[in-house]
Amino acid sequence: MTLETFKKALGNVRFAVDKAQTAGVSLLDATRNSLDFKSQKNAHLARDVVASVNVLEKEGKALHGLAEEDSDVELKVIDMMKMIRTMKESIDLGVIRDGAHHLRNAISDLSVIKNEQFHTLDVKIPNIPADVRSDMERDLAEIKRCFDAECYRSVAILCGRLLEIALHRKYFDVTGTDLLEKAPGTGLGNMIKKLSEHSVIVDAGLMNQIHVINQVRVHSVHVKREAYNVSKDQAHAMALYTVDVVKKLFT
Repeated sequence: MTLETFKKALGNVRFAVDKAQTAGVSLLDATRNSLDFKSQKNAHLARDVVASVNVLEKEGKALHGLAEEDSDVELKVIDMMKMIRTMKESIDLGVIRDGAHHLRNAISDLSVIKNEQFHTLDVKIPNIPADVRSDMERDLAEIKRCFDAECYRSVAILCGRLLEIALHRKYFDVTGTDLLEKAPGTGLGNMIKKLSEHSVIVDAGLMNQIHVINQVRVHSVHVKREAYNVSKDQAHAMALYTVDVVKKLFT
């Protein structure tokens, strides 16, 4: 929700600036004390602008978490923070208004970068056995289609299917036993335990992802009071992580 909360904070800045400019307010009014009603109103409008910019700065700092070693995102966020500091240091409403306009364009660029990260997802997973490759490639392609269509719960479910294929096939490689025939109801968590019994180490963080996948599956099959939702960022992270796990299984 980081991008969304930043957008909301930016919208509040623009709204506060518009109100202040319409009333002919100066930011210097924010520090003035007066018993005059109009002066008090102007001071309130000016303080709203200052407060909204402060909130924007706080939300801007949170955007650094989106970078995740991505230089394009990090440079964009640094540029945005410089603009926010300029806005915060200015007493000119015009400067703040122009800064908000600049940030609106910047956040659009940032959204594009985040979306393109998924589209440039490396789905070329080497060394997958030929007998499951076509199934897994179809699932990967469908994951991308679901992500583009904003069907994030479907992304989670498909990640689960992809992991099931990979874990079952790895177990067959190690033991020669096909659990899809012997024990077709074996869940993902039990598959990891069975693999660990044969000295196959699976990323410890995978159990957390499996928990999310199972929650989505349960809420998709059974009627619940509240649906288990998956965010865009969460779906993107799940897809990346799933691909990474599968790569390691067949290294």
